[in-house]
Amino acid sequence: MIGLKIYYHKNMKEFSPISSEMLFLKEKIFSPECHVFFDVDGTIKGSSTPEAPTGFNPKLPSLLARLNKIPGISVGACTSQSSQELYSYLLKMDPKMGGHLMDGLSILEDGHILVSAGINMLTDYIELVSPGAKAQISILKVELKKHWAPAQESHLASDGWGYFPDVPTPVAIPEGKYQGVVTMSVWERGPNVHDPDYHGEYEQIALFVHQLIKELNLDSIEPKEAGNGTLRIVEKGKSKESALATLANKGVIDLKNTVYVGDGLNDVESAELISDAGGGVIAVANAISELKQKATCVSKEAASHGVVEMLELILN
Repeated sequence: MIGLKIYYHKNMKEFSPISSEMLFLKEKIFSPECHVFFDVDGTIKGSSTPEAPTGFNPKLPSLLARLNKIPGISVGACTSQSSQELYSYLLKMDPKMGGHLMDGLSILEDGHILVSAGINMLTDYIELVSPGAKAQISILKVELKKHWAPAQESHLASDGWGYFPDVPTPVAIPEGKYQGVVTMSVWERGPNVHDPDYHGEYEQIALFVHQLIKELNLDSIEPKEAGNGTLRIVEKGKSKESALATLANKGVIDLKNTVYVGDGLNDVESAELISDAGGGVIAVANAISELKQKATCVSKEAASHGVVEMLELILN
């Protein structure tokens, strides 16, 4: 039985019930030195819709700004994105606030980059990757480009898609802000791996990359499926979860005083780490079932709409 308390909602002008789970999250958010980490793709960033033509709920920037004003709080990202990609997206959300929307501690590139303040993420960051692994990722990127060929289909080639040898699923090797400082991505054309329309479309891509890594004797790196059509090339043992654990072990964050918001496959281990330590986890409606099972609360709405839903309940 979910415990309920009655509270007065200033906008509704009536008394409304609030669950014990939401009270738990409120207590975490408003406690001293709370750290809040948001996943980006599929969480604060989603597909364009009539309600969110730019990929995010228009209420989200102002709610993030309000969240940042809570005394002692740290609001940041825990994402696969690079600092350039995330910073440009935050500018898109609010050109004036930009990096200040997530001006706390952030973990980028799946646990390989640490940023102390969002406004400085382009220039002031720490690489959590060994020099050897970084060099091996650079070698693999060169080799993957050698094996990649543009698609013969004009509608695919015009968008930068191509193929690896004997792999039927189109792939792209992004450049610029879409590639990491120390990691790399291979984009896979198809549905999310948890979508009913997904029929094992990415396995051969991962197998090809894994075999090439083995042939090149690159023993410090591995491919990891992010689940959203992105294959990440990372250092073995490095992840969002490993970065959070390192920060906790060094006393930088208190996992019991941490709230994590996510949706995907690469959020599950982080959610489990935080939940087991007594922290809070929010899963948006489009989250995979494994993450929902670890969550303190699950939103009714998907992606950024779900984040807005949860933040309005927490902040009001």
